[in-house]
Amino acid sequence: MTESPACPKCGRPMLLKTARRGRNAGRQFWSCSGYASKVCDGTLDADSPVQGVPAQRASEASNGDTLVQPRIVVAQPLHAGQDTVYLDLLTVPARSLESTADMHSARKPVAGAQWRMSYARPEPRPLDPSTVRALSVADKIVCKGRVTLLPDTLESLLDRETSRGTESSPHAAAPALDSPEEIAFWGDILPKCLGSDFAIWCTPQVEISTLTGGADYSGSEQRVDFLIAHPALERPLVIEIDGEQHVAQTGHDATRDRHLEASGYDVIRIPAAEVRDGKGPALDRLQDILGSLEPPGDLGLTLYSPIRRAGQIQAALLHAMHVGLVDSERFSVSTDLVTAGELTSDEFAAVLTDFSDLLVRLGRMYGAARLGTGITTIEGESGDLHLSFKGLPGSGTNVLIEDAYMPFALKWPTRPVTPGGPVEVNRDDVRYFLRRVFRKQELRDGQYDIISRALEAKDTVALLPTGAGKSIAFQLAGMLLPGRTIVIAPIISLIRDQVYNLRSYGIDRALGITSDLSGREERDLAYELLQHGEAFFYYIAPERFQMSEFREKLRGMTAAFPVNLVVVDEAHCVSEWGHDFRTAYLRIGQTSRECSSTTGWTPALVALTGTASRAVLRDLQRELQIMDFDAIVTPSSFDREELSYAVLQERSEHKAFVLESYLRNALPAEFGLPPEAFFRRDGGRTYCGLVFCPNVNGKYGVVEVAGRLSGAGIDAAYYAGTRPKGFWGSDDDWKAYKRDTERRFKRDDVPILVATKAFGMGVDKPNIRFTVHYGIPPSIEAFYQEAGRAGRDGQKAVCAAIVSDDRVERNRQLLAPATPISEVARFVEDTPYEQNDDVTRTLFFHVQAFKGVETEIAVVADVHNQLRPTGQRASRIVPFGGDSKLTEKALHRLVVVGVVADYTVDYSGRSFSVLLADATRRSVVDRYVSYVAAYQRGRAEQERRKADALPHEWDAFVVGVVEQYVQFVYDVIERGQRRAIAEMLAACQAGSGEDLRHRILDYLEQTEFSEAVESILSGPRAGLGILAEVLAEIISPNDAARLRGPVARSLETYPDHPGLLLLRTATEALARDGDDQTIRENFEAFLVNARDAYGLAESEIGTATGAVLRVIARRNSGAAALVEHVLVAHTRERDALRHLVAESGIAAAQVAPWVLLDEVSSGIDSYTA
Repeated sequence: MTESPACPKCGRPMLLKTARRGRNAGRQFWSCSGYASKVCDGTLDADSPVQGVPAQRASEASNGDTLVQPRIVVAQPLHAGQDTVYLDLLTVPARSLESTADMHSARKPVAGAQWRMSYARPEPRPLDPSTVRALSVADKIVCKGRVTLLPDTLESLLDRETSRGTESSPHAAAPALDSPEEIAFWGDILPKCLGSDFAIWCTPQVEISTLTGGADYSGSEQRVDFLIAHPALERPLVIEIDGEQHVAQTGHDATRDRHLEASGYDVIRIPAAEVRDGKGPALDRLQDILGSLEPPGDLGLTLYSPIRRAGQIQAALLHAMHVGLVDSERFSVSTDLVTAGELTSDEFAAVLTDFSDLLVRLGRMYGAARLGTGITTIEGESGDLHLSFKGLPGSGTNVLIEDAYMPFALKWPTRPVTPGGPVEVNRDDVRYFLRRVFRKQELRDGQYDIISRALEAKDTVALLPTGAGKSIAFQLAGMLLPGRTIVIAPIISLIRDQVYNLRSYGIDRALGITSDLSGREERDLAYELLQHGEAFFYYIAPERFQMSEFREKLRGMTAAFPVNLVVVDEAHCVSEWGHDFRTAYLRIGQTSRECSSTTGWTPALVALTGTASRAVLRDLQRELQIMDFDAIVTPSSFDREELSYAVLQERSEHKAFVLESYLRNALPAEFGLPPEAFFRRDGGRTYCGLVFCPNVNGKYGVVEVAGRLSGAGIDAAYYAGTRPKGFWGSDDDWKAYKRDTERRFKRDDVPILVATKAFGMGVDKPNIRFTVHYGIPPSIEAFYQEAGRAGRDGQKAVCAAIVSDDRVERNRQLLAPATPISEVARFVEDTPYEQNDDVTRTLFFHVQAFKGVETEIAVVADVHNQLRPTGQRASRIVPFGGDSKLTEKALHRLVVVGVVADYTVDYSGRSFSVLLADATRRSVVDRYVSYVAAYQRGRAEQERRKADALPHEWDAFVVGVVEQYVQFVYDVIERGQRRAIAEMLAACQAGSGEDLRHRILDYLEQTEFSEAVESILSGPRAGLGILAEVLAEIISPNDAARLRGPVARSLETYPDHPGLLLLRTATEALARDGDDQTIRENFEAFLVNARDAYGLAESEIGTATGAVLRVIARRNSGAAALVEHVLVAHTRERDALRHLVAESGIAAAQVAPWVLLDEVSSGIDSYTA
């Protein structure tokens, strides 16, 4: 454990830092951890002798709690002849949810959170499956967290000053104890030591296996006499009252005591004689320990809060219905809380009315039409069910409810349920549950479609803009279905953010199973919590589905708790065509369904993304096997009116000064505030912001930029996925730092976070008022996604980009489709760091992802060699090798062509477990051609002909097909992603912020021309035959600009498509801000790909070019001449030129007729000679 000093001024732990400027620049020093939040400015020299305090371990930093196994309290019945169940539920006002939840840890629960119910065991009342499902969902809604909320309307009614009411009845039943000494200890000694509320802190006759949490005493039924736990006790106490029989079993007692002490308990053995006498050294010791304990200052306010009582009443009623204490349809309820004056009769009636309304709606949804329809209140103690909090008995079935306190988390009494969805879903009910669970008043665009389809077990792809409420949509669907929800998310910060946000709604039964788990023990515990269904939501990275142990635990959970929904968040990562593709997403659709399904039930799969190109969308549909026509949910608009945009063009060497000036001056002015007010912390009204940097280290990295801002008096922290080079601590320290930074930013303790894209995906914080991109993102989609972190509360926000295009001509060449990736990589590698600009800094990451066809094929050949012989079903082990990512990518390629069926990852053994597929030459070719045809039908047959011509020898054939596949990837995906960088750069150079908005919307949204683009993509012969028809629809430069957006976006997916390339040429020529170089690049790419990739005839090329020339010559004669000159320079084929002139007409063609005449003249001269 890393040792850090305690701050000499405030006692907080200190952080080791390095001075960046001034006379101590470069020297290390200790800085108080409270400095960033302006709480304390204590410092120490790094060499000073210090008093060490343990630094917080990574495993202890997640949401202020450790990961622990909740326990069932197994004890002798507290009251003779009755069952006792222990519960962990505290409902609080919304204003105190965060602070109370923070205090409620697994080892130190908040007083009032734990309580118990005792009742006489009833005769079984079998419930039909529909009722069980409805009650299971009611359980999830009422008991959604250990510290949670009531519905807002009920909270408003009950949020008043607490009244304790009258004291407990003297006739309240005492616990069943074993001896007169134990009875005397309970009745006489404990009240003197702990006061009148002693029964909260003391629990008799608990089994040792419950306390130790281990198997040593499991099933032995050995019990301790008394457990005393209290918030002020460092270690809970076990009290043993030793009669004379213990003299003969001192060895056995000593062994028990050692086990208990090793489990965190102090044991005090009190001779029975001391209890009888009321005095003695053991009792004196106990009095010394307990007499100094002070009850929590707000204990009374907590215990007797009407809001808490309402939560207890509703949870107790649900438990009573589950175990058969009452009929599920009709019963009356009374409580002594009304008699004692803690609740008014109107308040009690409101609690039951709210509960009944919940059950009636769920009953209607699940086909249990009479559920909860006849629940009524009755005054006095004469209800069919009487809830006794004060010990006053009723005439019906009695349930005694008492406060308790255990030094560990309690397992909620979860009940197995069979899978199944609602029989009826309507918008009114969904709106009701949205308000009840998430306190949102209205559904947003697209939310109801996602929720209703999920409830109907229909797969869905939700393509909605950032801030549209996609997460709440699937979370509400998960809450309204019996069972557990699996959420697959790509980055840890997103997982933690969603878990944190669920807790802000009182839903703390959510677990992230990530690499944050500290060691094997914590991972095993997380898997155990998964297997036993302890959480409602399990957030995992896609890599978990590649681990056989995780698959087994998930299948184990489905035996009792069905998976109700599988969610793929940020689903664009599924597609190899997207910038954020992860190999781990391969087969995620099929694997998640296989592991989550049970007999007769397959959960719906919901894929969520803020943006997705046509190819990404089709690819994720193919990968996730979601092909229903109506499965895609799209918005009415991607425009977020609350966001305004700004672009600042500046050379790289001036970026730092521009950023500081912008934050200090221009940005506050946008909001009409002086700088000192803009950066002032004000809770949820703080003007928070994100500054996105391209990398972690170096001059343009998060550490350097955050340091410069902090040095200039602008409080900023930094965040990245990987540990910075100069970070002072271990990997665990870095994880703890990241969690703490996330928490401080979320809670407005630090207003600005300088981050890489590791914090840019899906993070939800309402009061982010600005984003600044300290460079260009790799695509317009990425910019929209990251800028979309701002303004999520619907209020004004600003999204700025500081762009450096320092070497315009060089960058054009690097981004041009015709430039080979090898040349790009060589240039990026050879460019000195100080000569880089935004383009080359972005291309640095691009060339890391695309290492070259030769490199990838060499790895594929090596991996295939290790798998030999292939073609028949078998299992193999493949080591990670020098680069596990390249090895895995090779396996991915072999899966696509059907040689490998599946693989899992063994990280401890550093190897892949591979399942080979039955494969033939025909099946491999068919799989590959099918892959190509899904994206570019026009290339499919040409690729088949090339594959059919490969060598007959099996190994050479397999590697040859994969080489074709990789070449296709580089032709299409690599060039497409470079084109995306070029489009982002062009959008930033469009002019004003509003111009940038229009470029973004033209790019993202469906326009009147989108269908035309689809027709060209799906048409025969690359869609060239309908090009003239599409161009005829362009009647103004604005039309050209609106068509340019969807064409540019489609070209990122299909960069070699001749029809799109020629259409891009035309739209650039017809737009007001058209660029000659862009026209040339796209037309040259058209000519090359029409011949080489698509095999089009010269006559087709000439005719299509003529159709374009006829349109653009009338409006931009210079662009028309440029196109003609390029064609003539690239071909002397008379067929192409003749068809161009025939299609365009002599008036439009300025060059080709003269070339043809020149050839005719030369022919005549030759003939004459």
